[in-house]
Amino acid sequence: MTISKDEYYGYLFWNKTYKINDVDYEVYYSSGNGGNRIFIFKDQPIVIVITSTAYNTPQAHKQVDKIMQGYLIPAVSQGQEK
Repeated sequence: MTISKDEYYGYLFWNKTYKINDVDYEVYYSSGNGGNRIFIFKDQPIVIVITSTAYNTPQAHKQVDKIMQGYLIPAVSQGQEK
């Protein structure tokens, strides 16, 4: 199953690629209701867990992507070469 060209389902996890400063960060993730997610980075020794109280709200997953793209990945990738 494919959501977009950079996001698909496989091996019981969703797969997604975040692009930050022209560097691709591929993650495997589980996704629950309300934006709850666990991200496992393919090429980095990083796991990020996000929990929220946005149960049954349509904007929760978009907010999680914004947090990952704009804040968390840039913070944990500072000084790391891919």
